Amino acid sequence: MSGLGEAEFQSAVAEAADLCPVSRLFTGADVTVSSAALVVALGIGASLLSARSRSGPLIASIAIAAVLVVTTVCGIAQARRLGRTRQQALVEPVDSDFSERVRREAGNAGALRAVIGALSLTLLALGVLLGS
Repeated sequence: MSGLGEAEFQSAVAEAADLCPVSRLFTGADVTVSSAALVVALGIGASLLSARSRSGPLIASIAIAAVLVVTTVCGIAQARRLGRTRQQALVEPVDSDFSERVRREAGNAGALRAVIGALSLTLLALGVLLGS
């Protein structure tokens, strides 16, 4: 494999940043506040549904909420990792393997955000179903 030129490499880094801009948002304080908000929202939902009988939609909601929490934690870790990779890209020489890693991680970031969005919408739809 031939190495990429500086312009192509910078383009790959910029593309990764465009696909995962939230990595710049997850500081320690942001993660703490966001985590607390998620716990409060899930706690309120659980308290509202605690008196309901165990039905399929309720069990599905519990499972999807658990998967959403795990996926969100993975998303935070992945966003931090991509941020470090972009920082590393600014100081290391151009390397096609490194550039490919940046592209791959950016693609993974986009896919992970799509999964988090789909899980969130599914949980919302189940909440509406359970609330009616």
